[in-house]
Amino acid sequence: MEAVAYFGVRGDITDVLPRIRAAGIATWGRQDGKGRDLPHAAGTVSYALDYHHKRGRNPDGSLLPAPTLTAPGLRIDWDRPDLPLPNKVEEPAPCPPVETAIYQRCSTVPQTPMSTAAARARYGTVLTFSLGDRWDSSTENYFTVPRRK
Repeated sequence: MEAVAYFGVRGDITDVLPRIRAAGIATWGRQDGKGRDLPHAAGTVSYALDYHHKRGRNPDGSLLPAPTLTAPGLRIDWDRPDLPLPNKVEEPAPCPPVETAIYQRCSTVPQTPMSTAAARARYGTVLTFSLGDRWDSSTENYFTVPRRK
């Protein structure tokens, strides 16, 4: 199962990233035995902050890999239009026709969502929170529920 939620973010993303870490919903990227982000580890809040503070470049001018926050089965990405490896969150794809898969269910809530362009104009940055098996999921993320007898 996959789902993507879109959010408008007010203020600078570097103010939001520490709050995402503080929410504690996941361990973003690789960490050491004390729960600290590994230095320069992709997928961590520390790397994303470092990327933004360095404006996407190493001291020698070479480009840093673009940041995202990653955890098993989760991914957070955001607009970076003013940096060397630009990213602009695209409009969500419409639900595909029902005939394209054996079983599928697709829903857009609300039925007429604000466009990403309108959200960007209103809030400044669009952030996506993605859940599903395309983002480094593993069998450790399956949940079982006992059946009633």
